[in-house]
Amino acid sequence: MTGKSILKTNRMVHCACEVVDLKESRKLFEEVLGLEIVVTGPKTMDLRLNSEVTIHVIETGERREGDKHGSHMGFDVATEEEVDAAREKLLAVQEQYGIKKVARTKHGHGNYSFYFVDRDDNHWEILDNPKGGYSWRFEQGGDLERPFLPNNSDAEYWRELVDPETNEMKPTR
Repeated sequence: MTGKSILKTNRMVHCACEVVDLKESRKLFEEVLGLEIVVTGPKTMDLRLNSEVTIHVIETGERREGDKHGSHMGFDVATEEEVDAAREKLLAVQEQYGIKKVARTKHGHGNYSFYFVDRDDNHWEILDNPKGGYSWRFEQGGDLERPFLPNNSDAEYWRELVDPETNEMKPTR
């Protein structure tokens, strides 16, 4: 890349894909590809292999055409304020770059974020995360199938569990 970019993202942290049946798809991910898995919700799980970059898998229950919001690429910024600033910058250049949609910001799956849709209907997410991206989910030592060891505090937002500067787990209860 030459020149300056409009958004100041820190890293690419995750991609996401949709599957029809999480249980069936998990067999391929674990048994064939040997991926490490953390179940993050009744219809979601994260995958990784020797990397901080994760694949977030979302069960849709059906094959979908058209809107594939669950299939997206995620880029981190450091703070909620940077998420808001990134959204404002994209709104300012939306027409110039053929951006079809810039969604509202929201809190969800432990982060503050927004999505935008490019001219080719690809979905992109800008979100706040600690330095290691979604790695903290794996470092907690459990998931929805194996209880989170440090997360006995009913935390809903990653900043309640992880120090954003050191990426170390904070003490709970």
